[in-house]
Parts: sequence; structure tokens; C-alpha cells
Amino acid sequence: MFKPKKVLFLLGFFAYALGYSQHHAETNKQHIFSTSLNQERELWVKLPFNYDPAEAYDVMIVLDAEKYFELTNMLVDNRTRYGKLNPAILVGIPNPNMEERSRNLTFSRSSVDQKGKATTRYTNENSGKAEAFAAFLNQEVLSFLSQEFRVKQFGIIGHSFGGYFALYNSTLEDKISEYILIDPSLWYNNGEALQQIETHIERLKERNEIHFYLAHEDGIKNNSTKMASLVRIFDKHEIAYTNFLYQNENHGSVILPALVDILRDKGKNIQRTPRHKIKK
Repeated sequence: MFKPKKVLFLLGFFAYALGYSQHHAETNKQHIFSTSLNQERELWVKLPFNYDPAEAYDVMIVLDAEKYFELTNMLVDNRTRYGKLNPAILVGIPNPNMEERSRNLTFSRSSVDQKGKATTRYTNENSGKAEAFAAFLNQEVLSFLSQEFRVKQFGIIGHSFGGYFALYNSTLEDKISEYILIDPSLWYNNGEALQQIETHIERLKERNEIHFYLAHEDGIKNNSTKMASLVRIFDKHEIAYTNFLYQNENHGSVILPALVDILRDKGKNIQRTPRHKIKK
């Protein structure tokens, strides 16, 4: 349930968003050729206000950028502008099309749908190629960004399949420290991401700096059950995480309140001087 202060924050955000594009530089769209995917891919890069190449910044990677990059960008800019978040570089990875999205963000062919019922929807043509995409991200994108910028730490934002991919991928790399998983599709292939985490939990335990943000709605019982299992695994093995549950949202609507709450939590101990004088 939204509290009055949160409602006012969201109203203020939308008013802010109306004039956003008129006062901010465009996102820099760069192209790199991926040997892992054997294709040219686009990266959307947004530098923070007053970017200084001599300074080191957190770099936050946004999966499904065609859906969530601009929303994330506006929220991050708002929190940074008023001194409630440290400046960060945002990097979006858009999907060329929806079929490639499904293929690149899944590690196998699921035999069940989100409700746990048998399905033939997922085939060898539209799913199960995430190993190549993980190599693209872990080896090519992170290396490219490390050469282009001074990086404090890497983070990643994933919703739905993006959240499932990011969770699974946390066992395959050791450079990303912060994972923002918004209603991740833990149901996929009978919870294979959970099985991957349990099998390789020692890899996560060795990384003291790692932190997971979990945000989810409770409308799909099969997924909620698996999210509860993930929390138990993290508790058992003392993996750092912050958990947000939304009872009046759905899979699509949860993205906005989740980002608002997570960015607030990230900046809860930050008190920077606002970039602009706040009129009272």
C-alpha cells in the first residue's frame, strides 16, 4: 500500500519527468561488435551531471533498456540532483527484438509456464542461449566499460527474465557487486536459477561486497514461493540482501515502486549538497 508521502513523491516525479528531456543531454548510443553473439550490439550510456573523467563512478547496467532505461535514468537523476544518491553512470543494453530477448536471457528451454503448468511455448529457437549473452556481458561489456571509465563498482538491474538472468549470472562472474532483481522469473524451468544458486553458493559467499535487492509482487503463487526459497537460501548462507514485497502490484506495474524504494534505500545514508537550490 502506498503511503501519502510516497504518493506525493510519485506525483512530483511525473511532474519532473515532463520537463526532463528539455534540460538534459541525450543518451550516448555506442556500438560494439560482440564475438560471443557474432553481431553488433548497441549500448546506451548516460553520464551523470558534471561528469569528471578523473573521478570514479558506480556503473549501473540496465537490462531490457528499451523498456526501463529512461525510467531508471529519470529516477536516478532526480535522486542525484537533490543529494539523495551518489552520481552514477547508467548503461542500457537494449534487445534487438523480443525473440532475441527470450533467447538471450534464458539458459535453457523451460517445460513449464509461470504457473508451473506444462508448456511447449519455449523452443530451441526462442530460448536457451543465455550462455553467449552472459559471455557478451561478463567479458565484453564489462571490459569495454572498464576501459572507457573509472569504475568504483558494477551493478545490474533486471526485471522478469532480466532478473532471472542476472541472478543466474551472479554465479558466472565476479565483477558485479550489486544486483537489483525486480520480480525475477524464478519459475522458469522449475526454478533452475535457484538450483544454480544453491549449487554454486560458495562462489557468492566468497564475495563479501555482493548485495542483492529483491523486489516482487505476490500475484503469481508459483513465483512467490520460489522467491521465498531464495530468501531462505540467502539467510542460511548469510548473503546480503534487501527485500521488498508489494501486495497491490502486478508483474508489470511493480517496476516503478520497486525502483523508487530501492533508490531510496541505496541513498538512505547519503546527504550530499543538492545541485540546485530547493525553493521552499
